[in-house]
Amino acid sequence: MTKPFPALSLVLAVLSGPRSLGAQEEPARASSDAFGVEAGLTSLQLKDKVLNPLRHSGTFVWLGFFHERPRAASASRLDFQALFNPVASRYESEKNSFAANLRLAFRHAREVTTVGPDLHLLLGGTAEFFSQVAYFGDWDDSHAYWLTAYSLGPSGIVDYRRWEGQSLTLQVSLPVLALVSRPAAPILHKVDNNEFGSIVAKLHENLSFTSVHEHLSLDATARYTRHSARLGRSLFWRISYLHNSMRHSEAVDALRHTVGVSVVF
Repeated sequence: MTKPFPALSLVLAVLSGPRSLGAQEEPARASSDAFGVEAGLTSLQLKDKVLNPLRHSGTFVWLGFFHERPRAASASRLDFQALFNPVASRYESEKNSFAANLRLAFRHAREVTTVGPDLHLLLGGTAEFFSQVAYFGDWDDSHAYWLTAYSLGPSGIVDYRRWEGQSLTLQVSLPVLALVSRPAAPILHKVDNNEFGSIVAKLHENLSFTSVHEHLSLDATARYTRHSARLGRSLFWRISYLHNSMRHSEAVDALRHTVGVSVVF
C-alpha cells in the first residue's frame, strides 16, 4: 500500500538521520555534585590607615573547602576559605605582623545566553561573610585591626567549553549592599581584651549598612577544570580587591592574589 505524504516521510527520515560534521553536538555540562579541598599560595598587600599609611605585604599558604552543584543551565558553589599572611612593611626586617581572614560565600547563577556552542554566559548573585583581622607587632602590640562584612551582590560567569570534559571559566562578583564593621579612629582604649567572646564582639562593633561608595569589594577568578578528574580537578587564579572608607574609621585597602589547585572527594 502506498504511504500518504511521501515528501513529508522523506523530510522526517533526513531529520532523524546522523548529524553532519558541521553540526557537532556541544560538550555536555557536568551534572554531579562535588565536595573538595583547595590549597595554594596567597599574596597580600594591605594598607590600614587606622594604624598608619604604610603598605604591609607577605605571601603564605592557604586552605579552603568547597561544594559545587553544576547543572545543565545553572551553577551553584559554596566556598569556605581560611587565609593567613605574615606581613611586613619596607621598614621592618622581620615579619612580626600578620593578617588572617575567614570567608564563607555562596554563589548561584543561571545561563542567560550562549555564543556559539562553546561560550556560555551565566548571571546570578553572591552572598558572603568575610572577616579580616590584622595585628602589627612592630607598630602596635595592644590592638587588632579588622574589617567584617556581610554582603550581597551580583555575580557573573563566562564558561568556555571547547574541549570535551574540560572548561575555562571567569567568575566575577561585586557586592552592592554590605553590613560592615571597622574600628573607630582614633583608637582611644589602651589594650584590647583577648578573650574569645570579646574578640567576636569587637569584630562586629559599629556595624553599618553601606554600598560601593564606601565598601568596594571586587572578586575575579579564572579557572581551568577537568570535570572527570579528582586529583588536580582545577587550577585557578583569584584576584580580590577591597577598599573601605567608613565615616567613623579610616580607609583600608587590600589586594590579594591567590593561586591554587583543587582535589575532589
